[in-house]
Amino acid sequence: MRLGEIIRKWRIVQERTVRDLAVEIGISASTLSRIERGEKMDAPTFMRLLNWLTAEPPQAEEPAAGPVQETML
Repeated sequence: MRLGEIIRKWRIVQERTVRDLAVEIGISASTLSRIERGEKMDAPTFMRLLNWLTAEPPQAEEPAAGPVQETML
């Protein structure tokens, strides 16, 4: 399974929209959509995605920061 597929499945399970998650990551909704479809991304986008994936999960009742933390629990 590719990274984009994992992100898409996690986003759907978390009931998040492409737009909502893209804002959280710091990229455009169209860029996130392309990533989910398996298209290539540039280095700055990859770094934003990496930062989001490795971010500390929120302590309150907010959704988890990303699929990495979700699978580590």
